[in-house]
Amino acid sequence: MTKLLKTPHHTRASIRVKFPDGYILSGTFGALEKVKDVVEFVKSNLMHPTRKFYVFETPPRRVLDEKLFEQNLIQAKLVPSSLLYFAWTDIPETKNEHGPFMDMKRLREFIYTPPQPVAPKEENKTDKDGDEIMS
Repeated sequence: MTKLLKTPHHTRASIRVKFPDGYILSGTFGALEKVKDVVEFVKSNLMHPTRKFYVFETPPRRVLDEKLFEQNLIQAKLVPSSLLYFAWTDIPETKNEHGPFMDMKRLREFIYTPPQPVAPKEENKTDKDGDEIMS
């Protein structure tokens, strides 16, 4: 019973991933989703999704690697919220000049849908007696 009382009751996790260029990708996940789901979410928003990368939290530095992929977000201690950092695996320190990182065109289309123009209503024309005039 004591263990149950100490168990967190969060059902959602707000995960933010900060990129070296300052942009932040934010997503909301179920607390029982896996770490690999977060990594796949990041991958799906990259400009180069085939390039190898990793995400980590700090301090202390903890890389969310394959060993943690099958853990749910509660087990990985990412609930209720976490700030992760992005890095490429093929260079020692990922910097702004190593971008672009996110596929901004895709994100823009996903986030922003411009309003559709509304056609003006045609007004019914009436004569002085109030009868409709046919054109």
